[in-house]
Amino acid sequence: DKPISLSHREYIRTATTHPGRIVTGAILPHAVTGRSVFAVAVGVADAKGRYLGCLASIIDVENLREVLT
Repeated sequence: DKPISLSHREYIRTATTHPGRIVTGAILPHAVTGRSVFAVAVGVADAKGRYLGCLASIIDVENLREVLT
């Protein structure tokens, strides 16, 4: 299996340029399942402000709806 790059997604670009800020992505079809999902992400930087990476979680819209209703 080939890795899937999501670096083109706006939430990843924002997390990269604004570490520490929690960002959300638009509702889109999941790259593998096709289900409606959105991302919650935060960029991580070291003590000197150097970008280290991004932590992200993908939220399935239907699963979230079931939990909240």
